[in-house]
Amino acid sequence: MRYRLGLDVGTASLATAAVSLDTENRPQDLVWRAIRIFSEPLENDQGKLKSKKATRREARMQRRQIDRRRARAKHIAALGNLLGLAPQSPQPGNGTNLLQLRALAARERVELNDLLRIFLRMAKRRGYAGEFRPKKEGAKLGEVEGGSNDLKAAMRQLAEAKGVETVTLGEYLYHRLQQGLPTKLKVKENNSDTSTSLPNLYALRRQVEDEFDHLWQTQAAYHPVLNSTHNGQPLKTIFQQAIFYQRLLKAVGGMVGQCSLEPTLPRAPRAQPAFQRFRIEKTLADLRWGAGKRADALSVQQKNIIRQLLDEKEKVSFIAIYKALEKAGCPKPETRGLNLEGLSRDELHGHKTNHVFHKLGLENEWHSLDARTQVQVINFLADLGSPEQLDDPNWHTRFVKRVKTDKKDKEGKWIFGEQPRQLDQSFVDFISLLKQNEKFDRLSKMGFDGGRASYSIKALNRLTEWLSAPWWPGDYSGEMRVDEEAAICACYDPDCYKPKAKPSIQLAWLPAPKPTGNAVVDGALRQIRYEVNRMIDDLGTPPAEIVVEMAREMSLGPTRRNEREAENAKNRNARLAAEKAIREANATVTPSRVKKYLLWREQGEKFCPYCERPINLEDALSKETEYDHILPRSLTQVGMKRSEIVLAHYRCNQEKGNRTPWDAWGDGRDPARWEIVEQRAAWFEKNRQYRKAKLLRLKDFDTEVLTDESVAGFADRQFHQTSWIAKEAALWLQSICTSPVSVSRGQLTAMLRRGWKLETVIPEARIAEGLPVLDEENMVITPAEFERFKPIWEGHRAPSRELHIDRKLNKRIDHRHHLIDAIVIALTSRGLFQDMARRYKLESENCAEGERPRLKTPEPPLKMVRDVALAAVRDCPLTIKPDCYPDGAMFQGTAYGVAQKDGEDKLRLTLRQPVAELVDRKKGTVEQARKAIASIVSADIRGIVSKAFETRISEGKSVPAALAEPIYQEQFGKRLPIRKVCCYTDKYAEDVVTIIHSSRDGKTHSKRLLHAGYAYLETETSEDRIVRQELVPIQQAMKRKHKAVPENTVRLHKGDTVLDVKDNKKYRVGYFKAEGKIFLVPLVEPRAYDAIKEPDSGRKIVSFKQVVRLQPLNSCVRPPHPAN
Repeated sequence: MRYRLGLDVGTASLATAAVSLDTENRPQDLVWRAIRIFSEPLENDQGKLKSKKATRREARMQRRQIDRRRARAKHIAALGNLLGLAPQSPQPGNGTNLLQLRALAARERVELNDLLRIFLRMAKRRGYAGEFRPKKEGAKLGEVEGGSNDLKAAMRQLAEAKGVETVTLGEYLYHRLQQGLPTKLKVKENNSDTSTSLPNLYALRRQVEDEFDHLWQTQAAYHPVLNSTHNGQPLKTIFQQAIFYQRLLKAVGGMVGQCSLEPTLPRAPRAQPAFQRFRIEKTLADLRWGAGKRADALSVQQKNIIRQLLDEKEKVSFIAIYKALEKAGCPKPETRGLNLEGLSRDELHGHKTNHVFHKLGLENEWHSLDARTQVQVINFLADLGSPEQLDDPNWHTRFVKRVKTDKKDKEGKWIFGEQPRQLDQSFVDFISLLKQNEKFDRLSKMGFDGGRASYSIKALNRLTEWLSAPWWPGDYSGEMRVDEEAAICACYDPDCYKPKAKPSIQLAWLPAPKPTGNAVVDGALRQIRYEVNRMIDDLGTPPAEIVVEMAREMSLGPTRRNEREAENAKNRNARLAAEKAIREANATVTPSRVKKYLLWREQGEKFCPYCERPINLEDALSKETEYDHILPRSLTQVGMKRSEIVLAHYRCNQEKGNRTPWDAWGDGRDPARWEIVEQRAAWFEKNRQYRKAKLLRLKDFDTEVLTDESVAGFADRQFHQTSWIAKEAALWLQSICTSPVSVSRGQLTAMLRRGWKLETVIPEARIAEGLPVLDEENMVITPAEFERFKPIWEGHRAPSRELHIDRKLNKRIDHRHHLIDAIVIALTSRGLFQDMARRYKLESENCAEGERPRLKTPEPPLKMVRDVALAAVRDCPLTIKPDCYPDGAMFQGTAYGVAQKDGEDKLRLTLRQPVAELVDRKKGTVEQARKAIASIVSADIRGIVSKAFETRISEGKSVPAALAEPIYQEQFGKRLPIRKVCCYTDKYAEDVVTIIHSSRDGKTHSKRLLHAGYAYLETETSEDRIVRQELVPIQQAMKRKHKAVPENTVRLHKGDTVLDVKDNKKYRVGYFKAEGKIFLVPLVEPRAYDAIKEPDSGRKIVSFKQVVRLQPLNSCVRPPHPAN
């Protein structure tokens, strides 16, 4: 059987649909459908996506910092032997005593064991290691530099008050303690912290090192042993290295991805001269006079002039290019401009690296370096994690490289070591000169191009050489294109010029994909393999054709996806504001009116771009206005972009017709109207809407000529996805397919789905299943409302005002909407898109002058496609990838204490929290504050805080102000502020983990940690009766990860799919609660249990005792498969 496979690939979902094909390649029937839901390797951190690896990395860095501090402390304690001290002689103090000793040691004698305690403290808090570059007078200082300057000023002020030349950091900290100020210099965690008016101060490593020198010199006068040596090395040097040793920095170049053309070489930084030259040559190869098939190539002389301009500048405007060509005697054609000016950009990118060094004042020094050293400089700056790494004058001695030793490990693999990098003197001199520049910073912040190119330096040089002087094989007879793809073929794949034979099936099963370096993509590709091989196993043969559509988010990292989500939220809020304004104007909200309103706002709420008559709100929402495509519609531009349309009067739009403003009124046809267009373009430009300004002024637009070639090109473009992920996926899928794999751009999928009336399939299926249907505002749509407005949602016009509805169906509340897209994708083909283009061509030929042809939806190639889709949705094999090996945090981050509350038998967990944060700082009420104060464990502290609070409230202060103002207590004969209090929580110390450790004085300390969640419910049965149940926390599950499941035992994991035999429906396990409850969500529901608010939603709660009626439908043990 021949069939076409459609794949809809998302970041956490995969839908597959296969349609059988007849001998003429026409779809006959839907023979396979499936949906696979899986978790992407990202987590939601306060509304923003964050890589799970990043969270683990941060925790790992904290553990390493703690381990290194512990190792330093042990090393210094061991050095006490050199001072004649026993290992246990440094006794722990209460902190206050240590600060006093540290200040005293700067002026008077202290005992050696106390000096060792001071050194241990200094090793734990060594200060910020970097220094700061000189800045211009009045320049804004950073957080650390500003705080460090404030600390130095405070220390100078204290020295003047004491009548001494300088004071040490320890003396200043002891002075703060005496003044009742916190000894922690960084008193605020962030800039929004208003709990104190004190500024953050930062101690530098140099200040701590100066204090060490001062203390050693002072105490050496009282203890001669400090002047001795050990193994020929002064004791001072030994202790100084133990306290302040800084490990060498590792290069990060080894973590860079490999070049796809030169697999053994890393991808080059975009700031490399090789990439800058490649970009210039690629741009020159793309330049033409005019657009379309009638465009003319540039002459060699014109290219040389533009190349010289781009070499000298960061960016070059098209006006500057035209002036330079005119001056050189090879001007542009009279009626044409450069093609890239018309539609793509305002200027061309030049050699940015040369330009940045020119701005830094290092142009001559940069060009004096040889090519090899220039490459080293850019690579070094690109790999540099932070510019502060070079603040040390001996920075060039701190970097290491990985080297292979002559030893192997137990597995026979070579062991790698580290050794200092040997850097050329010219390289060191240039970097030292660069870091003295006040603008020195990270590569991108200095103005260089950030990120990595797709290719290595070697590959870039080869491609650049070909683009500047292209050549083709002697027997080549095809189109001699000069572009990046042709350069790759010529330099790395000469066989690509030869006629390609029809690909044959290479494998019967889809092999494992190669790692791409993108965790999201790698996870999706593994699921594709799993589902495709299941389909091949079921249908008995690989697909004859494959069409795949990949979500745009696939290639984006968490940061870019967060930016896109923020932009979407901004647009969503703008639409909601538009709908509100339209209702206030007593008009019916429609998508068309929302769009017109937004365009009206973008046009200053006042003008038409083509005439002097204003547009008010009433005009904007009526038939007096239309939104107009500034450029004529064409097959090259499918869809509607807000940056390319304007709101115009109906008459102006009809007068303009399917022409550009220049073709309608320019070139002397109507000078007065063209003057108005020029004024409107200037307004758009002033208001940063550059795209519209450019299109309004465009004079050399070539109207599309529809030919058989352009019709075929339209179909090809729909299957031409240029992203590297799409190319890799297509190449991988090609191993099982006889025809070239098509990667759909997805621009027309939504159009076909609406035209084939598939938008209402999911709501209809949910209503039949008793599940709620929602609109995009998450309001419930009743079955009666759905039946009444169904024709409108399927694209029909409302026959009357009463039958109009502005609510939109929310398709994303059901996993099965992915299947609808997969069916549409499986039904698309080049023939379908060619048919759409031919219909468009025919309509454009029959249109009267000025009228606009429309791209219409063709008839579905599969008969009764809506009925087929509805049947597939109702009986869809939907599976959720089980996660039976929980990882991640085992405990919640908060550590608790315990205390017995009066009148209770059980211990409660307690938590220390700032007094100012006992209630919400904005919404806290008096009753909430009194309740929080009553939860303070200490009766004495509770009384002091309560008395101060009630006094301040009686004085008319607000609740936040009453708690934010310091509250004092008498302790140690001093008046000290109460900053934090220990409070009872609402949790009992039952299901917690106790961590116990001992301090050096032998005292035992403990803290309680709450579980980060439960991994699974383990149930042991005998003769259909429950004999044992255990709710297993994550840390316990991790210990049992690789152990066999006991006999007659079932584990129900969070996220598992189960069948409830009582109602014969499928559910997903949401989560468990210790009191014996399992929270279930309908399998097709993507939302979490607590996010489902509407009644009759299908969610349910099952007790642990009823777990026997839940049959697990997924298994953590994957069955053997030939493909594996």
